[in-house]
Amino acid sequence: MNFSKNLLTYRTNSGISRKQMADIVGVSLSTYTNYEAGNRSPNIELLPKIAAALHVSIDDLLGYKAPNEHQRLVELAQSWGLVVTEKDNNIIVSLAEIDNGQLNKREQERWKEMPTKPLPPQLFDNAIQETEKLLMQRNIPQILTLALDNLECEYMFS
Repeated sequence: MNFSKNLLTYRTNSGISRKQMADIVGVSLSTYTNYEAGNRSPNIELLPKIAAALHVSIDDLLGYKAPNEHQRLVELAQSWGLVVTEKDNNIIVSLAEIDNGQLNKREQERWKEMPTKPLPPQLFDNAIQETEKLLMQRNIPQILTLALDNLECEYMFS
């Protein structure tokens, strides 16, 4: 979909008239109508106003689709030394061979004790996103320890 079609679709779905949208955005009715017709494009500064009025993101308005977030998280976990296997719409996480001392003995034992039951993809994604968020907040060298903590929490509550 292109911007003008998205704009028309989101506006009609929200029940807002063209005149109301023109007033919200601060343009004339004819200018706004030209946005929906694809004859004109709004100034970039107007996009946040339009998106907020329609309760959608700017990405939605522009028709932008982000890359597959789940696949990104799988690749991120793999970059940390985790082996991620997808089977029957679930995730099984194991530890790759670690020979550089990334984990101490206690952490190695925790990995061995991790349940081997599969996790639903959403729970896996939650654990990896939480690890990533914490890594951005602090400089934590023990990525695998943090990932283990978050994965263990998801296993406990699944």
